[in-house]
Amino acid sequence: PMSEEVHSYKINPFGKREPILVSVNDAAHLLNLSKSYIYRETRAGNIPHVKIGSRVLFRVADLDEWIETQNPASQEPRYA
Repeated sequence: PMSEEVHSYKINPFGKREPILVSVNDAAHLLNLSKSYIYRETRAGNIPHVKIGSRVLFRVADLDEWIETQNPASQEPRYA
């Protein structure tokens, strides 16, 4: 489960609270990736993030967009 350290939420269309920003741990959990991969790709500038003080945080919407850009071939029709 996601940690409770995130306190900024938005309400989704179903009336449920969703975090706006998540930590490295939560981003790794959401994306099913290791924390070391998240840190490495963030340092390389490949994953969009924000820095607040010493904390590295991720907008959930940015992570969603980043996922969509990772495999552009999957967006093409499989059958012609």
